[in-house]
Amino acid sequence: MVSKNLINTLKKQPISLSDLCKTHKISKSQMKSNIHQLRKRGVAIQKNSEGALTTYFLPAVLPKELEYSADINHFGLIGDTHIGSKYAEPEALDMFYDEIDEAGIKHVVHAGDLVDGIGVYLGQFNDLLPDALNLEQQIDKAIKEYPQKKDITTYIISGNHDLRQFQRQGVDPVREVSKRRTDFKFLGQNYGRMRIEDDILMEVVHPSGGAPYSKDYRIRTYLRERPINTYPQILAMGHLHCSMFEDVQGTLSYLVGAFMGDTDYTRRKGLTTTVGGWNVDLDIDDGNIKRVRNEFIKF
Repeated sequence: MVSKNLINTLKKQPISLSDLCKTHKISKSQMKSNIHQLRKRGVAIQKNSEGALTTYFLPAVLPKELEYSADINHFGLIGDTHIGSKYAEPEALDMFYDEIDEAGIKHVVHAGDLVDGIGVYLGQFNDLLPDALNLEQQIDKAIKEYPQKKDITTYIISGNHDLRQFQRQGVDPVREVSKRRTDFKFLGQNYGRMRIEDDILMEVVHPSGGAPYSKDYRIRTYLRERPINTYPQILAMGHLHCSMFEDVQGTLSYLVGAFMGDTDYTRRKGLTTTVGGWNVDLDIDDGNIKRVRNEFIKF
């Protein structure tokens, strides 16, 4: 109860240590210990110092991550692994990593929803595996069971399922897994950027909302509201659980598929899930993509 009350206080506004102690009627040493324990549990408590005043707070979103740079032109694109759901496809995910490992690929980009999350929709509890009924269990499951290959790095953003509990208790499971798995690189919440070979910009996005009337609709609406000179050369989009490739005004645009099978929701909506991920091989010369070889590995 103390942890929950402290989290609720920190979510309201930045507050000094002295005021925290007065609010919760405990000593400074005990408050510092409580903050330390929450941080160990993954609660993203931030500290800000201005002059002599130091305040603590829980942000609505984490600060944007710095761009990662990796001198690569051959990589995998995946998303929506939903670890913890009884509809997840962990065997297919293992096979995907086996295939890209055999192909010599050393980098995989994951477009969000690493885990299934908690309380995302009514009745979700009934769709979770017995060993994934809370966020801590899902984090542990991802750490232990997500494929791990020598020399393969997974670059990942968090999606809406990952972030449901962040909104409530300040814990981002993708950030936590990335802190405890050296082969994971955290790109940000719902959105991240990477610079690959010759400074080619890749944006990785987990949009909101349900399935649109056409596959390319979400990609086109994502791009159309910005000046064309700010478009990335590559766009990888998760959330929609389907696969597509299209060159949209010079942006190589991918819906990355999913590693989650049909659910009661998709059946009711008449939606089709595409289980699998992309093997993308680019020829890049002087900052321009000259040739694209795409293979969608379907399961």
